[in-house]
Amino acid sequence: MVLPGGATHLADYSYLGQQSFVETDYTQPDVRYTLVGTAGGDDPDTGDIYRGLDRFGRIKDSDWYNYGTSADADRIKYGYDRSGSRIWRENTVARSQGKYFDEKYLYDQIHRLKDMSRGELTNQQSTISNRQFAQCWGLDETGNWSNFREDNTGGGTWTLNQSRTSNTVNEITDITETVGASWVTPVYSRAGNMTTMPQPASPASSYTATYDAWNRLVKIASGASTVSEYQYDGAKRRVVQKSYVSGTLNETRHLYYTDPGKWQVVEERVGTSTSANRQFVWGLRYIDDLILRDRDTDGNGTLDERHYSLQDANWNVTGIVNTSGVIQQRFVYTAYGLPVFLNSSFTAGSNTAGWEVLYAGYRFEAATSLMHVRHRVLNPALGCWVQRDPISALDSSPLYQYVQCQPTGFIDPAGLVALPLILNPATLSLCLSIPPCAAALAVGGVAVAAVVLYKWIQIGGEICRVVAKAITGAAAICGFYERWCKWGNVCGHPPEWRPDGNRAPCGSCFAKCLARGGSWDFLNCPMGNHNGGPPQVTHSDPVEPTYPC
Repeated sequence: MVLPGGATHLADYSYLGQQSFVETDYTQPDVRYTLVGTAGGDDPDTGDIYRGLDRFGRIKDSDWYNYGTSADADRIKYGYDRSGSRIWRENTVARSQGKYFDEKYLYDQIHRLKDMSRGELTNQQSTISNRQFAQCWGLDETGNWSNFREDNTGGGTWTLNQSRTSNTVNEITDITETVGASWVTPVYSRAGNMTTMPQPASPASSYTATYDAWNRLVKIASGASTVSEYQYDGAKRRVVQKSYVSGTLNETRHLYYTDPGKWQVVEERVGTSTSANRQFVWGLRYIDDLILRDRDTDGNGTLDERHYSLQDANWNVTGIVNTSGVIQQRFVYTAYGLPVFLNSSFTAGSNTAGWEVLYAGYRFEAATSLMHVRHRVLNPALGCWVQRDPISALDSSPLYQYVQCQPTGFIDPAGLVALPLILNPATLSLCLSIPPCAAALAVGGVAVAAVVLYKWIQIGGEICRVVAKAITGAAAICGFYERWCKWGNVCGHPPEWRPDGNRAPCGSCFAKCLARGGSWDFLNCPMGNHNGGPPQVTHSDPVEPTYPC
């Protein structure tokens, strides 16, 4: 990606095949993101040169390397269990500075996150010592948090122990604490919008939220004082954001976007000014791949500050560098996205750069600590959306749940559906073979196409056509069963076959089971797990109860 005139290269890319990015070079600050690594030669585990990828295509070493100083600017290593769940995260740069920002994760039997601890990984990444922070979740059958505990001091005892109850439409009806401050219990409108919510940065205090007829958030207030107001265009994009201080209007910010399918902010202006206050450049790797932000720091109409963004394998912004490659700020997050601002040496700081693209590449609003994610708004303290899912009612998914309670392995760039972090060439090839997904890719880019694709995987059939048409305007015939068989599993491995004499393909297995009146778990059974392992047998067949996927 080159500025007009060709003198300044903002980002240069290297590929594995046609679609997989393995290196991104920010030539101005001399910082390169590499999945090839810097050691040279082949990886001893995989036998190829891509030291940042494991044998299943998952990122195991996310390295932002400053080749001007021959040092890592930011580097995160990852480990996975046999089901594909991420079980540890090692921050090697923090460790080299004597700071403890490694993380260890535990899951329940259906791969939902139940425990996160931050500190120093020891015993071959099996335990955490020097604990700094921890969270723990109890989850009911549909993914509602029934219990939430937090140790925010690292002292080894819970500073918050909280119970929650939820109703049949997944609305939180009560929050009580046996340890720690009492949080505000949410209140909902008849349309399912959260009209009273705990403030993410101070959950014992409340925000009052107002929505328009299209369930878009238009106002946040604290008591009688307005905090923020929002206006939208016809494509649901938030184009005006008003910020208040003590109830008095302080700033009116105008946001300008790419096309509605991508929904990326490219410029901001303040008040009546016709000059840019901020401009953003987005990369090619992902819908929320932020390369850089330019900012006018003194209000004179000139963009005098440029910072480049460093993102990890979950698209969290973990650091920013200036044009000389010097780290300006670092960021860490709770599992569900509440940011912690650090200085370059990993000590507590503030958001001095006013950085707004943070957790998973979502847009953070400093005035409220809410995350604005295209179609919906995420409350990172509650760990859920503040509006119902506008399309999940079609497939009975929980209406407020964030990424199936798997924030270490899934993202949701549209605010509509959880997407696994692995989106490799096989997945893109499948997308191109499906009319609605191909149309979505052409019209709205990867993020919109992924929504269509994964709704199609989860649901299939007629509902897929409804979802695809609602999002892209494209008519579609999904061909669910046979196309799924041609695809195989998420990582592009060969499809699962029925292990009988005639080796009927998986599509025939699906059809036969359904013809008998059986049912299939379309999320877990045909997809298998997320590292290419065998599928889970979670279906019901009245004739052959142990019929495999």
